[in-house]
Amino acid sequence: MMRISLYLLCLVHITLSVDIQRGPENPYAETSKCELIRIPACQGLPYNHTILPNTFGHTSQEEAGQDVTQYNSLWPANMQCDLFPEDGLCISEDKPETKPVTESALECPVEMKVPTSFEFRIRLSNNLIIPNCGMPCKRHLFNDPSWTKFSRLWIGLWSGLCAASTLFTVLTFLIDMNRFQYPERPIIFLSFCYLVVAVTYITGLSFGDKPLIILIHFSPRELHAFFEMMLV
Repeated sequence: MMRISLYLLCLVHITLSVDIQRGPENPYAETSKCELIRIPACQGLPYNHTILPNTFGHTSQEEAGQDVTQYNSLWPANMQCDLFPEDGLCISEDKPETKPVTESALECPVEMKVPTSFEFRIRLSNNLIIPNCGMPCKRHLFNDPSWTKFSRLWIGLWSGLCAASTLFTVLTFLIDMNRFQYPERPIIFLSFCYLVVAVTYITGLSFGDKPLIILIHFSPRELHAFFEMMLV
């Protein structure tokens, strides 16, 4: 009895499976037959058989192939699926990994090259180092020339006023040293320090763009190259 019940259960299951595969929406379900797919455009699918007539009313593969060929020409060649990568099909995929920039991709401009003995180098934001490269003095790389001129005039004005006032204080102290005792005397020392700072600014502004510091261990050839860089 148990064996007969299992047989009936399997028979009902197979019958329902066949009905589901045919589908009630197919009007040709009673006359449908399974055929091997012969249309070239449909090769390589996960399945290799189809049922005719199908839900579109095609009774033969030749008829279905005409519709497939009609829409096949609308798909451009550059959008073929085999041209797409296996991973990352989404356009907005986040890929933080970038290829590192090699040293050969960036070169130091001619006007910024320096002798190798200077050991100058420029470090970029991506930790790339460009060797034998430095900022020339007579190049406005980070600001406008008019702004540099205004800055010099502004610093020169306040440096002159500071030098005049502090020089007057120091000279007054030198004329009568006994007159200035503690707590006035520390003010004299502060005035002298400000005088030195003001004179330093005034000296630097008076030289303009001329180089003020030259290391003596450079050879004449290297110094010539250095001045060439400053004048380019």
